Amino acid sequence: MTESELEKCRKRLEEFLADLLEPLGRRERRHWGSVYVRGLLLDGERKSIEPMAARSPEGNVQALQQLIDRVPGLGRRFGNAWRNG
Repeated sequence: MTESELEKCRKRLEEFLADLLEPLGRRERRHWGSVYVRGLLLDGERKSIEPMAARSPEGNVQALQQLIDRVPGLGRRFGNAWRNG
């Protein structure tokens, strides 16, 4: 993948995440929602919080767990948006 192609993908993902995460309200929740969704997209067999946090440079188990506790259905919402996207 070229640098230009990578930048296009990055911009598309940012736009997708902005629409998906806007209903979360607080900026902090949107940030951790973005980290969570990017963790789902990363390579790796396990998609639970601890392994995703370990793979991500911004990984923070406690912050991601609090997000999931406060925003039930985020993974399902992401999956639906991704399929319909």
